[in-house]
Amino acid sequence: MSDRPVKLVLVDDDSLWRLGLRTALREANNLQDSSQGSLEIIAETEQLEELLDLELTTTPDVLLLGVATPYLDQLWQPCLQIQQKFPNLSILLLSVPLTTEELAQARARGIKGYCLRTEAIATIIAAVHQIAGEESFWSDRYLTKEIKAKEIKEISAPPANTTFLYRQATTGVNHINRELETILTYLERSQLSNISWFFWSGRKRELLAARWLINQLLPISLVNSSSDISSDLSTSISLRKSLSTNSPRESKDTYATDDLTSILLVESDHQSLVANSIIKKIYDRIQIPLETELFNLTGNTLEIDILASKKRRDLLSLILNEFITLCEDLSLSQVDQEYIKTNNQQLLQDLWATTITKFFGKYSSLKVGVEEQEIVATLLLNRVIIQEEILEKIPFVEELLSQILFTANLTIDDTSYLGESGEAIARAGLILENLIIQVANAVVQPLLNQFSEVETIKLAFYDQKLISARDITKFRNDLSWKYRLNNYFHEPKLMFESSYQLYIFSEAGLRTTKVYAPRTQELEALTGLRYFFTLWLELKDAIAPRFGTLTRLLGRGFVYLLTQIVGRGIGLVGKGILQGIGNSFQEVRAGKGDRK
Repeated sequence: MSDRPVKLVLVDDDSLWRLGLRTALREANNLQDSSQGSLEIIAETEQLEELLDLELTTTPDVLLLGVATPYLDQLWQPCLQIQQKFPNLSILLLSVPLTTEELAQARARGIKGYCLRTEAIATIIAAVHQIAGEESFWSDRYLTKEIKAKEIKEISAPPANTTFLYRQATTGVNHINRELETILTYLERSQLSNISWFFWSGRKRELLAARWLINQLLPISLVNSSSDISSDLSTSISLRKSLSTNSPRESKDTYATDDLTSILLVESDHQSLVANSIIKKIYDRIQIPLETELFNLTGNTLEIDILASKKRRDLLSLILNEFITLCEDLSLSQVDQEYIKTNNQQLLQDLWATTITKFFGKYSSLKVGVEEQEIVATLLLNRVIIQEEILEKIPFVEELLSQILFTANLTIDDTSYLGESGEAIARAGLILENLIIQVANAVVQPLLNQFSEVETIKLAFYDQKLISARDITKFRNDLSWKYRLNNYFHEPKLMFESSYQLYIFSEAGLRTTKVYAPRTQELEALTGLRYFFTLWLELKDAIAPRFGTLTRLLGRGFVYLLTQIVGRGIGLVGKGILQGIGNSFQEVRAGKGDRK
């Protein structure tokens, strides 16, 4: 690119991050030598699609594409369109850490380089110049847990005849290793602030130093540095100990658990499912958001909003755990795809019932008035209502189970993808996230219907901001209106748009996204108000563009009328008045002159 400025386009949905990068590049331009061309940002947008609509006066050289989410499949189609619009444009991906498979997908789609979002500005500048010079910029040090897991060294089980000191040290080192696994995963997959990143990086260094010190002080080596162990560790980082057949502890009144780790870090007997790369990759995408506050950012009222933050995380994690247990049971039973097709709704009901039983406790009961009522038995009486209102409306259940159990292909936007491909894994992650959230809503809904005003339930499960009778009533009314609006307006609109709305996890909280799916049969089966609403949408689509054109023409005519006709008329009147005043003034002066 010689010494001419490198024209950049910056795309990222984080305005603060764009501002920081823009400022850093400007400062770097002031400091760098003249042997390299400066970097000039000629445009920036929040979304890739917005870039397609921009009319740029200058052809860009490099697109800096910021990606704060691990779901990359939604980027490839806009990237292809942008490459068609700007054939000589090189794309540099500024992302969270990616896997080797995700990097291979990026290369296959013409991405020229990849840096971490947290990378030093000097490295980003070097990468920009390198790909602007028709080269690529890739580095193995950007790989995720397949490489970084090698920093953690597993230790073998101690011999039975070892000393007490050895056993204690072994236990301590194992605990350090587990902490390191958690921290590494958090550093890799979370979009952290600088302060948080420095904190967790410092914590990692402390643990590594502590492990080294133990190894130096003891007379025997506790740390096994053989290279073959690190390869097994990458498989166990995310699924370690989380797929358990053991039920969490139950108390008489509530689902008792010390914290989220009592669900995620229990011993596993599901070795065959751990080996299933599809469920492992899906689990890797879901587990970290489950450790956050999970604020509701959807704009819709959800049943789980009434739960305290910890109870909400416990419930979502339990459903994930039970779903994997369900998949394991199906795998061991050697069911075929026809069974999944026929019984997927029954399987959802089983998942719902099992979750209620374990979350509230099989034998827990409440005293309502003078009667003693069993919680689980009462809640399960709502099975038919829950099935009609929530469970049967969860999309892609058959496709998800077929992909996990039989590595079946998954169709995305009318394109079939291999079950183990990155695109299919990403879409399966979205489907499972929506399933978990909707099943959680289905667990809470009968609780609100049956025991919403019971003090024991309110104190044990509800958010303390929503325990008054007025707040609970308002919350239930909001839910009731949401279901009415969804039934008569929102759902028919989605059918007409050939799409489903999915609730998904993000690092900030719960969000919604739309995915394409043919829904012609459902659309044709609509009747009554729902059918007439789709007709109104069709009429609106037909009339709105023409009405807009007519409105603009009338507006221009009105402006012309006011400025060219009325305005000029008023101007002439004003001019006549001024001339009349002037003539009168001259006549008065002339009259005075004659009298003199």
